Amino acid sequence: MSLALIVFALHLAAAILRYLKNDGKIHLVVFNNLQLADGRRHRVLLRLSNLQRGDGSVELYLDCAQADSVRNLPRAFSGLTQNPESIELRTFQRKPQ
Repeated sequence: MSLALIVFALHLAAAILRYLKNDGKIHLVVFNNLQLADGRRHRVLLRLSNLQRGDGSVELYLDCAQADSVRNLPRAFSGLTQNPESIELRTFQRKPQ
């Protein structure tokens, strides 16, 4: 079984999504100018669509409101089965310093 690699990271003013394209290269999607460093807790949601068929898109929602979107992403994940266990999403949180 093949696994998709998706990594999502949040920074003070940006969110970064990395994923593995069909050609084996990592594709980077950057959402800039996010208001994350205001001392409040935020909810973040990513909606990925059509990445297996091409012309994919990623929508970023911040606190239940759409903050940004990226269209026409490169094709990815076409070799995966429709099994929900074939994609793993990992988020990493740094320890407070």
